[in-house]
Amino acid sequence: MKISLVTPQQEGPSSLYSYTDQLIKEDEFKEGLDIDLCTFKQGSINPLEYLKVAQHATGSDSKVVHIQHEYGVFGPATIMSWVFFPMLWILASIRNKSIVITVHEVINNELIRGRLKILKKIYIHLNNHVIGWTADYLIFLSSPAKFQFKEFTHGTPVNQIAHGASTERQVDLSKSEAKSQFGFDPDTTLIAEFGYISERKGSDFFVDLAKQLPKYEFLLAGGPEKGNTKFVSQLKERCPKNLQITGELESKEFHASFIASDVVVLPYREDTGRGFVNEVKQSGILNWCMTYELPVITSDCKYFCDLEEEYGCLRTYDSGSMSAAITALEDVMQSESKKCDLITGTQKFKKDNMMSKVCNQHINIYRQLMCDDL
Repeated sequence: MKISLVTPQQEGPSSLYSYTDQLIKEDEFKEGLDIDLCTFKQGSINPLEYLKVAQHATGSDSKVVHIQHEYGVFGPATIMSWVFFPMLWILASIRNKSIVITVHEVINNELIRGRLKILKKIYIHLNNHVIGWTADYLIFLSSPAKFQFKEFTHGTPVNQIAHGASTERQVDLSKSEAKSQFGFDPDTTLIAEFGYISERKGSDFFVDLAKQLPKYEFLLAGGPEKGNTKFVSQLKERCPKNLQITGELESKEFHASFIASDVVVLPYREDTGRGFVNEVKQSGILNWCMTYELPVITSDCKYFCDLEEEYGCLRTYDSGSMSAAITALEDVMQSESKKCDLITGTQKFKKDNMMSKVCNQHINIYRQLMCDDL
């Protein structure tokens, strides 16, 4: 069974490409599918880039074309999606291919904020309709995302599939070896945040947290989002001595940073004043924390609160409150039993969201579409 998987080219370890690569490397995908990986330059505004990948994805002998979607990968204001999706639909219709789209994030009218609100609502409303019209099958990573996209599905079959957590470490290192790799002594207690450095990830809050707690060592393991180098430069200017900012990491270094860490803080924000509320509906970084069984402290986004209630795999604090974050962090740091409780929660999460289960759900969808085409 041959499938064309369409994703942006690799731009750091916490990207759509990384998610796709995780799927491909699972035994269930390797043994059950023949994968044709089709990549394009993320954020490109060259229409030929998207026409080429649409031609490639539909031009092979694959019966299903599967796209990993985020608005930002199709250029500023997702402008190139107006080129890519209509062309993909035309070629797929001519060549009798089925289109699956995994919608990794959803923006709808209720989440629009700021200036030109009415125009932005019309724009995103129509763009969502294009995605819904194009797809023969839609996959969402959370129940809220599926609900928020409901009016745009046009009767297209939908399914909710968890992001998935790998049950295996990606690099073979001891904790002391990993700490040494980043210049820390083996007995150092290390508090970390991972992924792209941005306001949305609360990276500035993490820097301020390190300032407030000089008795601990902090690691900000990641580099700037594309076009966000100024923000990172400003953070580096006020970076305290007990905080190391790594810059962009290769895959092995990225995974080594998880092994090196003792506790994780994810101070994510949902409303950053950028014109829309970017609700947290899933987190690849959090899933890697579950893989490495790390105690996690997070802001109280609804998604995190739901996981806290269901699995007890993390501890939330009131978003934006430094004192609440310090209290939560100190409470976990000073109690081995509370650390153990959180680690037990990560194990439950992993069991319920194993990547192998996620792969099998994808394969069942592909088979269903192929049977429908017979």
